[in-house]
Amino acid sequence: MRRLVPLLLAIGCGLPDNPPVSREIRWIDAETEDLARRACYDCHSNETEWKGSHRWPVVNSIVRSDVRRARCHMNFSAWDGPNEDAWEAPEALLDGEMPLRMYVRSHEEARLTDAEIVALAEGLEATFRLDPPLPGEPCDD
Repeated sequence: MRRLVPLLLAIGCGLPDNPPVSREIRWIDAETEDLARRACYDCHSNETEWKGSHRWPVVNSIVRSDVRRARCHMNFSAWDGPNEDAWEAPEALLDGEMPLRMYVRSHEEARLTDAEIVALAEGLEATFRLDPPLPGEPCDD
């Protein structure tokens, strides 16, 4: 096993392909879209930017799992499928539950000011009224 670990780290894991965008959400305004892309899209869309560090086996497993779960709850790139949990996003932002602290540590652009958090929460609510998420859970997590 001692010899296998360095080999696995040297080889690494392949980076996943993002699924195609089936239907993009219709944003209420450019500000809301910009904030969502900065703070949410890496996990809650099919436009994840996979990084070289995601090739490390343990990191790869964690990130793949986190992205899969996030897309199950809300996926801005699959708005033609179930996204019922999207209605909880504004409250999760205002309560400080999203974006995840662990994510923000390695993605500085996702760190939102208090004013940006309020703007994003209000923008999401307005966007969801304009283009409501479909009911149902897309997958089990």
